[in-house]
Amino acid sequence: MECVIAIVILGIATPGMFMALRAAAYHSVGQLQASRARWLIQDQLEDLIADRHCERRGFSYLTAANSPRESEVADAPGFSRQVAFNNIDAMLAAAGHGDTVVTATVTYADWSGSPRSMAASTVLTEYTP
Repeated sequence: MECVIAIVILGIATPGMFMALRAAAYHSVGQLQASRARWLIQDQLEDLIADRHCERRGFSYLTAANSPRESEVADAPGFSRQVAFNNIDAMLAAAGHGDTVVTATVTYADWSGSPRSMAASTVLTEYTP
């Protein structure tokens, strides 16, 4: 009789336990993808900051034409990346000249196939100390 009760309890508990393990595995993949997306954004912003401070390129190089959309990032299959430039005034409000808000956005499909995107921005200025 005890064996029958044990088999029933295991029969009820085991599927739930495996479903929890499956969900944990899928969500850990999502965290890995989000981490890779953050890295790709940081990489893009660092490249733009370096371009801004480069003597051969400088602030005038920061245009959409010089930062085309990457429909597939070479080192990260399944991720796409784009950059947006927004000229602002010194008060960070209206369109102006001399300051630019640069926004890098990475798009990818999560573990369930749903599209996800992540963005980060920084302000770059024409001012050189």
